[in-house]
Amino acid sequence: MKRLLSLWLIATFAGGCVTPHPVDDLEEIADTDPGDLSIDIARNHGILDAIHEIAFQKPDPPSRYPAHPETMNAMLRAVVWKYNHECVVLCMRGYLPKQSCDAPYLPIWIHETLDVAPSLITLHERATELSIRVEELWDAACDEARPRLEHDDWFPLCSIE
Repeated sequence: MKRLLSLWLIATFAGGCVTPHPVDDLEEIADTDPGDLSIDIARNHGILDAIHEIAFQKPDPPSRYPAHPETMNAMLRAVVWKYNHECVVLCMRGYLPKQSCDAPYLPIWIHETLDVAPSLITLHERATELSIRVEELWDAACDEARPRLEHDDWFPLCSIE
């Protein structure tokens, strides 16, 4: 796999236009042990966790939530990714499949760059749309938990509205 990636990088960045397709490497990929692949995926997850820990070992900026439209837009996108991540994790556990196993939520604005500054009205519309999805999942989780868990276990985590 590393050899195939190296060949692709060389061909791509050395000005080559041809994507390499060595038969030996393709057979090697096809014969990959699912356990090894699972380890590789988990390793990437662990690396991302480590990056998060490293990043948060530096002092906080003066204001954690500046009221700049660019920042609020980036925060909204981060919540979308977190929502999609939670849905995948819940679905893999078989929890709330009706709510968690659907296609990921990918609003058109998820691909905007960090310098995009939507109007406050647009940000409010986006936040409302996202809130509806998040709260529906939350309500479903709490509805499932109430009869299964003790009151003190679900009550602090669930809406009382």
